[in-house]
Amino acid sequence: MDYSSEEESDISESEIEEASEKPYKQLKDGNYKVKNFNGTLRCPYCAGKKKQEFKYKDLLQHASGVGKGSANRSAKQKANHLALAKYLETDLINEADKIPQLALIPVNQPAQPVENYVWPWTGIIVNIKSKLQDSAYWLKEFSKYKPLNFHIFLVDGDA
Repeated sequence: MDYSSEEESDISESEIEEASEKPYKQLKDGNYKVKNFNGTLRCPYCAGKKKQEFKYKDLLQHASGVGKGSANRSAKQKANHLALAKYLETDLINEADKIPQLALIPVNQPAQPVENYVWPWTGIIVNIKSKLQDSAYWLKEFSKYKPLNFHIFLVDGDA
């Protein structure tokens, strides 16, 4: 399909920038549908084409490519696509795929140790048949478990 021979235009190549103002205003006013219902974007000036679902960056690339560098398009189509590119860059910038920002962790700060424990944590030891000792002995004996205190309960007749 040769666009330049099918469509006559009264716009010269030098007036493309000025001619893109009218379609830009029409896009801003909502005369042309750019957003699809499923969140994708479409080119309102390429209505009969197969692909009508673009991501933001793809539609911007399409509009810029046709508007600036396409040799086989008419001046009117170039102006329309330049207007679409301007509309995307100024009015639909929030449709751009945003790159998720990574949380920055300061390198110089050492990690603070967190003591995780369940409160109250209680252990009961029964049937100790060795000689009776005081609480200090048992604190030392079970020091690998880091007990805070130790109580000895004697049943009458054990002593």
